[in-house]
Amino acid sequence: MAKAFDDNERKLIKDKLKEGALLFIQQQGVRKTSVDELVKYANISKGAFYLFYTSKELLFFDTIIDYHKKLEKEFLNAINNNTSENIVK
Repeated sequence: MAKAFDDNERKLIKDKLKEGALLFIQQQGVRKTSVDELVKYANISKGAFYLFYTSKELLFFDTIIDYHKKLEKEFLNAINNNTSENIVK
């Protein structure tokens, strides 16, 4: 019987999958990345992958959305810091 993941394990695995997806996007692109490579990177079985995502494309989409949110936050912080510095001067 398959092992059930607790909430902490699920978060760690999902984070590792996204980390791998980001790395593989940069190295070889979406098309050349296989689910086998992603599961090997995250140290999970191929069957377990499908408990998290129905396809590698959805993993990449989720990863890109997270990366976009991170960049947006950094950009807005930079704007706010720059505006604050200009007001102080």
